[in-house]
Amino acid sequence: MITQRSATFARIASFLENPLFQFFFFWLFLSLQFVNAVPTANEENYFTLAKQFYQPDWMPQVWQFTEFAGTRLLYQYISGFFLSFMSFEAFAFTARLISIPLLLWPLLKIFRLLGLNFISQLLVLLIYIFLGQSFFAGGWIIGGFEAKTFAYVLVLAALYQLLLGKENYAIVFAALGTLFHVLVGGWFTIAMGIFFLVTRYPFKKLLLSGFIWLAITSPLLIYLIIGIWNSGLSQEEMKLADFTYTHIRAPHHTAIFYPWETFLEIHAPKVLFFLATVVGLFFIKLNVKGWDKVRLLYLSFGVMIIINLLVGYLDEMGSFTKYYPYRMTTIALLLFSMIFTFSVGKYSPMVKYTFWIKLLGVLILLPNSVKVTSTNCSAQVSGDEEVYNYCKEISQKDEVFLFTLKDDLGDPDITFMRRTGRTRYFVYKFMPGEPKQILDWADRYEQALRIRENPSDLAELATEVDIDYVISKEPLASQNLNLLKEINGRYIYRVVL
Repeated sequence: MITQRSATFARIASFLENPLFQFFFFWLFLSLQFVNAVPTANEENYFTLAKQFYQPDWMPQVWQFTEFAGTRLLYQYISGFFLSFMSFEAFAFTARLISIPLLLWPLLKIFRLLGLNFISQLLVLLIYIFLGQSFFAGGWIIGGFEAKTFAYVLVLAALYQLLLGKENYAIVFAALGTLFHVLVGGWFTIAMGIFFLVTRYPFKKLLLSGFIWLAITSPLLIYLIIGIWNSGLSQEEMKLADFTYTHIRAPHHTAIFYPWETFLEIHAPKVLFFLATVVGLFFIKLNVKGWDKVRLLYLSFGVMIIINLLVGYLDEMGSFTKYYPYRMTTIALLLFSMIFTFSVGKYSPMVKYTFWIKLLGVLILLPNSVKVTSTNCSAQVSGDEEVYNYCKEISQKDEVFLFTLKDDLGDPDITFMRRTGRTRYFVYKFMPGEPKQILDWADRYEQALRIRENPSDLAELATEVDIDYVISKEPLASQNLNLLKEINGRYIYRVVL
């Protein structure tokens, strides 16, 4: 009886360690949490840019859709092609569904190389998702389909090659990742350079690695320099553009120290936790084949991020933090999740109960993934179809709408433009990357706030800029606004001068 039961457990264990089973299990596991047919706010932004880039005759009147491709060049070609014959919803679903196995390809190779069994792999991913996919500053690897999705596939492949000891292959993959997303690939390459210095990588080989990286990335770097070099702005205007981008539009990713009260409330506990892990692993060695290299890699990322934190703290205008210096907290957290899971088995006082301890960890963290799955499956496309149809019916393609509703990262009308073919005067989420356009965005932001607070100022503003309609959640008192209709709590006005 005992022998039969042991044989059954052995067969189950063998099945769970089958690479094909693991691949399809984690594909399903992550898809349930992150794949749906509702584009995220980021996807709404990047999909519109990609579609307009590939089809220049699609909504050319919308200034938010026509910016310089920049670092998204390859992404916009690929996504733009598919969006030329697929809806945003269909593409979001399909692209995410395909991106997950692409990410799993190098990730599962890393897991198996380090000897992590199925239950350990599951625990790593549960920890990683539970902690938000980054230590701080809101980064992620698994989620929507963006340019950084391709980049993370390639930097994870580079990480795998590093662990194998194939440094030149790692450089090639890191460079390819940079072609898809300069910041993801670039910061990863810098961390890899620190790792080479820590491990006393031969200087000649280090130079060769640098040449390989530059040879692969130089076409994109030249394209970016040509495209961005002549902005036509003064130094003060450039600083203002940097400040606007980092402190007004994306402080949660970039200017995490400003204001200080926000840092203490939101970011400080996460940053302190990160610093504690770096200090801890500086003193604790993992004397197991492969794992001390993981530890050194983690410390290399840690050194880079700590330096970036110090520079970021001093950078009041955002001239440095606009480059997203905390982006690699995503990879750092993934490495830490692996190290922590390994350490449970290696250093637990109850080593013989390692499996059951890890299983308990899985059971504790699984409800979080169930919650994420529930939220993912219940997601719906934002926006009011009835309001949008009416706006499309009463307006011409070149006419402009100003929304005085709450207009921030939680914008409920982010789909308005691509669903109606009409332009919104200002969309908080759709901030361009070019400095001159950032300043234009800032002007529009101030004007939108001004009209929201004081509708009577609309008459003066409408003589300076093109605004044809105003949509509000509350009745607006102005002789220059003619109420056309109220639909589902939305007041739709025609501007009359």
